[in-house]
Amino acid sequence: MQYNKPLDNLTNKEMHDLLQDIIDDCVSYAGDSYEEFGKNTVDNLRMLKLVDYGFSKEQKLAQKYTYLSDYLSTEQFKSLCEACDYDENVLKDFNNQVKQFYHGERVSSIFYDALEENKIEEYIKEYDKFYHGLSDDIDIYNTHNDMDREMD
Repeated sequence: MQYNKPLDNLTNKEMHDLLQDIIDDCVSYAGDSYEEFGKNTVDNLRMLKLVDYGFSKEQKLAQKYTYLSDYLSTEQFKSLCEACDYDENVLKDFNNQVKQFYHGERVSSIFYDALEENKIEEYIKEYDKFYHGLSDDIDIYNTHNDMDREMD
């Protein structure tokens, strides 16, 4: 797997995959002597800050969009970030809707309806399809007739 972006822009999953690729390469190169070769290599990468266990991208976004991250579980927030490809304009809009929700203001949106009706996980799944062009609408009630496009 090849990454063409800085480490601080990698998601937790991408960081984990990168580290796993490094470990796999070390093991394949060193054979059974992972403890002698692989562990030291990974430790050196960590010391050189090529492998970072600091704040993930999701954690940084959670600090920025506090209403959204406080309302959603960690897993829901991560899923929503992945569903919109970490688009900060989208996350900002969702954050503002949660803020309005907290203040008792009525917002006309499917996201707001999902918050009110405790259907946020259904919404995230539908939004993922919609955002990536696999569906023409967001249907948290599953009333559409499965006309969603096939995933490639």
